[in-house]
Amino acid sequence: MAATRKVRDSAKSKRSARRRGAAGGGEGKSKGKQSGKPGIEYSEAVISNIIANGGASKHTVPDEALLFGATVSALGSNINDMHYKAGMSVGKSLYKVSSAANSYSSTEESVDGLVSFLKAAGHKNTTYQAFPDKVEITMHRDGAPKIGANLHSFEAGVMSGYLSASERRHVPVSEVACAHNGSDRCRFATVSFNRKPVPDSRKALSALAEHIAENSRTANYYSRSHGEVSHVYHSLSAPLLGDREYSEQMKSIAGYLGNEVGGKLFNSYNKNRHGNHVVDIAHTIRLLNFGNPIVESILPFHMSVAFDELNSKKEFVDVAMSFIDGLIMSGLRTSVQATERVEDGSYVVDIKETNLRERRK
Repeated sequence: MAATRKVRDSAKSKRSARRRGAAGGGEGKSKGKQSGKPGIEYSEAVISNIIANGGASKHTVPDEALLFGATVSALGSNINDMHYKAGMSVGKSLYKVSSAANSYSSTEESVDGLVSFLKAAGHKNTTYQAFPDKVEITMHRDGAPKIGANLHSFEAGVMSGYLSASERRHVPVSEVACAHNGSDRCRFATVSFNRKPVPDSRKALSALAEHIAENSRTANYYSRSHGEVSHVYHSLSAPLLGDREYSEQMKSIAGYLGNEVGGKLFNSYNKNRHGNHVVDIAHTIRLLNFGNPIVESILPFHMSVAFDELNSKKEFVDVAMSFIDGLIMSGLRTSVQATERVEDGSYVVDIKETNLRERRK
């Protein structure tokens, strides 16, 4: 039985008023025009914030959360193109901000500004080579999980937008090799592929689910490596959730992935380990940056999930809840009901087991 959601009118109206994300993300808000729908001005404010912090971000995104968004974007051609175009818009804003503060006399100097930004955003081990006829940028990533797809269409778009603005002509950029797809590093070049490789969606999601499940288990959760990418940099792709096609595909894949992760995480289901399952569910939610879960009760199951201002948009909460629904149904094998409220400045979803006797063995 799928989880049922009841939306309280008061919470819904308050959330509508809170749909604007915070450019500073808790790291010192940058001044600038910020409309209800983040646009160019929002991007410039976030970019300025990242440059000002110089990579000293206190708030980073877990690697698994980045993998989730990147894998979803790689599995649909339309979604992939949307990520690339969103990155291009950010890249053009980056060049505007960067060139206002620096006078570039050559392409190489300009590329150095781009790479410096990527390092400050969290892609710390990034290098480049500028040739007369092309530019190559490399992100060195040790131990990246193998998903079976090139996952950095957004970064390729950022590079394309920046270089296009610098050169005053369209400069296409492709990720020609990816550390998540058989290579030991992610390589980008100013070349365009007529035919992009199509990943095997089922295998890619299965590999992602296995990686998430492995790192959600209590034995591994606290010893895993944490992400380095800035939370505010990650927010630059958030406006995509406002697109209906994008958000619907995200919800669909999120629900499927929740079931897959639950199946791998709890493949040896035992009612005596119920408490362990609840803890692992909380770990998984945190791992994907889907809110801050608090276990209120184990039997019957009751968990509250709080979303901060940046992640309290309706579209993001819907994607998160689609994943959580699938995870709980697969892991606890019970039906739950979700209600929503606003409390102490946070948007909170309460998830409660509806009938303990319905739990399947």
